[in-house]
Amino acid sequence: MIRSVTAVIIGYLAMVVPIVAMFSIYTRLYGPKPGFGFSLISLGIGFTAAMVGGLTAGLIAQHSPMLHAAALAGLSTVFWLFSGGEDEPQWLRISNLMLMITGVLVGGSLLG
Repeated sequence: MIRSVTAVIIGYLAMVVPIVAMFSIYTRLYGPKPGFGFSLISLGIGFTAAMVGGLTAGLIAQHSPMLHAAALAGLSTVFWLFSGGEDEPQWLRISNLMLMITGVLVGGSLLG
């Protein structure tokens, strides 16, 4: 049980840290309001980071990778529901959620 919880938490960190770093670098270079082009790039990076998170959760758990990826997707969705996003266009917010869930599940499925 502890290994499963740890797997989901570390999977979440593996997903979120690159995304936070990306936005931190962008805002330092270009300011707080991302443009449309960066929004599209961030969707791709977010999807990739989500795949890494799902893969990480499955690897650490050492069993039932899809179950752990699904738990990570659920946890991430709960955090998404309570996240800000007031300055974010609704299309981007919903796209982030859909790609995050898909990426995490794809990452978990890579382990079989």
